[in-house]
Amino acid sequence: MRELLVLTLMLTVAACSTAAPPRAVDPSASPLPTPRPGEAKTRPAVPVPRPDRPASAPFDLGLLGGATESTVVSMIGRPDEIREQPPGKVWVYSHGACSVEVYLYPSVDVGSMAVLGTALVPDTLAGPERERCRRSLARRTATTQ
Repeated sequence: MRELLVLTLMLTVAACSTAAPPRAVDPSASPLPTPRPGEAKTRPAVPVPRPDRPASAPFDLGLLGGATESTVVSMIGRPDEIREQPPGKVWVYSHGACSVEVYLYPSVDVGSMAVLGTALVPDTLAGPERERCRRSLARRTATTQ
């Protein structure tokens, strides 16, 4: 009698279930229509337009003044070259014919190395070349973030 009650209860619960059984998927069915022979050859490839890359504004070297080493790395990335000039360091960021030098010296205010100054090298660069060098540094900042 107990078994009959349990069996009846199980059948009742199973009949009330709202979940549909999973449908079998035909592996030969393709969700995409197959092209007709010769159709793919007649349609020309459509080029995808790419947005113009906006010109980078020249990087303001004044933003580096007083920055710690970690702040400089977060702003413009790791330097291409590090020169030790006790008691400080010179970090060099190169781009083609120009480079930016960042001068780091011990700072009592922050308790570590901090930027004392910067320079574009060579210092004989004309205005447009100086802009180009600072723009390359700005593009470099976009890739580090």
